[in-house]
Amino acid sequence: MPLTNEQTRQLIDVTQTFSGYRAAVRERRLHYRYAMRWRKIKGKDYLYCGQKSLGVRNVETEKHFDDYTKRRAELEDRISSIKARLDQMAPVNRALRLGRVPELPARVLRALYDEGAFDQGLMVIGTHALFAYEIAAGEFFEADMLATTDLDLCWDARERLSLLNEQGDKLSVLSVLQRVDRSFEAGANYGLSASNRDNFIVEMIAPEPSLQPVTSVEDDLPANPIAETKSLLSEPPYAVTAIAEDGLPVDILAPQPELFVKHKRTISAETSGRPAIQRRRDLAQADAIEPLVPTLNAAKGQYRDPDIAARFEEGE
Repeated sequence: MPLTNEQTRQLIDVTQTFSGYRAAVRERRLHYRYAMRWRKIKGKDYLYCGQKSLGVRNVETEKHFDDYTKRRAELEDRISSIKARLDQMAPVNRALRLGRVPELPARVLRALYDEGAFDQGLMVIGTHALFAYEIAAGEFFEADMLATTDLDLCWDARERLSLLNEQGDKLSVLSVLQRVDRSFEAGANYGLSASNRDNFIVEMIAPEPSLQPVTSVEDDLPANPIAETKSLLSEPPYAVTAIAEDGLPVDILAPQPELFVKHKRTISAETSGRPAIQRRRDLAQADAIEPLVPTLNAAKGQYRDPDIAARFEEGE
């Protein structure tokens, strides 16, 4: 079903507004994440940023404290202001039926994005990738093509994911999931995934036997090694801003569409250990995306996050 002109105009407005929000969130996370504070040690004041000491109190460290605190407050104000604008746009997005991504996976993706997980090569490789392709193609898929009760996330696993809180302490992926929904716990799918009370499953996948667990936090989720996913990570992600059922935007970083099609055709042909119903669904998704590949590739530059692509390419 093609998007209407009104839907397209609204999507452009939301995407432009969200890009400003994303830029402010990223600057804060990368450069102003930790609150600076003074700590008295043996009678002297030392400036700390997270867990790192920046030196004893003097004119230089006081100026650094003032400049840093001012910019951090400016970013927080900007984030709050743009978030309010996005909240105002949400009812219009819902009224125009742009809210496609189910609310829970959208909240999970936002939380992981805000923590920098997608900067480290994480991609959405399962059914939820279709929400990116449909927006980029300007054509919504039928609901039965998108129905799923799991969220598959994959990265190359050459290094563990590194997530930190505002005090500089390490975060686990599981703790981020539990911040979204307290009922998430490890143990689904033979211990390789997390599930909530409604049995919605989040699975962390790696192309090869990987470092365990996903992060360096003890008892975090393990990565499920699936060799066939390696090809999906051979190019920087296809980054699209979609709209969730709550009317708010969500970034989806999916594999390049031609890689997704090849992957789906490969696993649809696997008869050993993969249920026939899943193989038919894989084939149906490949058949749906393949005719759109020329259109999606023509817009590839538009759907490319330069910062994430640069980090991805540096790791090659």
